Amino acid sequence: MNDEILALGKRFVDPRRTLNPSQAEKEEGIIPLTDSLPVIPQSYVTHSLKVEGLRLLEHLHWLEPLMGS
Repeated sequence: MNDEILALGKRFVDPRRTLNPSQAEKEEGIIPLTDSLPVIPQSYVTHSLKVEGLRLLEHLHWLEPLMGS
């Protein structure tokens, strides 16, 4: 899992997430805060390719339409 890019929906990085979201927050689509993020092998946008020297990508605006967010 090194040097790969993982597509992660905006819901998982929403700063409004709490351990126990209210009913209104749940209806808005806010999911409960957890101590880990889902890593599904099919979510790697690089598939079997490696991106050598990859450290941190802060903004992937071009990827948002592909993530369905």
